[in-house]
Amino acid sequence: MSKQAVIILAHGSRNIQARESFIKMVRVLNKRSQRPVVPAFYSLGTPTLSDAVGDLATGEYSKIIILPYFLFDGNHVQKDIPLLVSKLRAKHPEIDFQILGSLEHEPMMLEIVLQRIRE
Repeated sequence: MSKQAVIILAHGSRNIQARESFIKMVRVLNKRSQRPVVPAFYSLGTPTLSDAVGDLATGEYSKIIILPYFLFDGNHVQKDIPLLVSKLRAKHPEIDFQILGSLEHEPMMLEIVLQRIRE
């Protein structure tokens, strides 16, 4: 069985508190998950996706799952992130990369928004 890790990939922000909140959330997910979960930023923050992959590419993990923490499948999700991952695949051919869908495809998002409106 292959060892897997997850990278939660956010856009990033110039706002330090926003970046820190994201990293804190990922730390909580990591504690609750059965596999390692680490943060990365597409832009405007560190670690970058390349940094996070580099940290995980120690020979221990044969699969890295990337979850784009984006609300919709915009250009970053449809084009930019797959391009970055294709470059990472070339650099780390021993690792199986999987890109999950954005939060746009999460059925609970509609329920969360409806609940917030009701409040």
